[in-house]
Amino acid sequence: MSFNILIVDDSFVSRAVLRKSIEMADPSVDTIFEVSNGRQALKFLESHPVDMILDDLNIPEMNEQEMICQILMRPDTAHIPIVIISAETGEQRVNALRSRGICHYIQKPINPEKIKIVLSKVRNLCWADKK
Repeated sequence: MSFNILIVDDSFVSRAVLRKSIEMADPSVDTIFEVSNGRQALKFLESHPVDMILDDLNIPEMNEQEMICQILMRPDTAHIPIVIISAETGEQRVNALRSRGICHYIQKPINPEKIKIVLSKVRNLCWADKK
C-alpha cells in the first residue's frame, strides 16, 4: 500500500532534515513532497493525493491555522492526518491546534525515532480507515 507525505516548511534546511529523518525511519514511504508555505500546500493538494501532512508551526503567506482549517473543510482533503512540527512548547497553542483537528505534534529537534513513532501511528489510522 502506497504512502505519500507532504512536508510544509519554509526552511530548506528543515525540509532536508525532515526528509532524511523520514527516509531513515521508514524506507517504505513512497514519495515525499515538499512545499514552502500554506498557499503552495493547498494548491498542491488540488492535484496530488497525500496520506499525511507534516507542517511546520510557523509558515509564511498563510498561517498554519488557516491552512489546517481549509484542508479540513475540503471533502477531498479532510481525511488527511496533519502533524505539526515545531520548537514551541506552549501547551495551550498545541491543545488549540489539536482541537482544530491536527492528529499529532512533534517537538523539534526532529530525529528518525520521533518520526518513526508518528509514522506508525498515522499509518495504523489510515489503514484502519480503509478497512
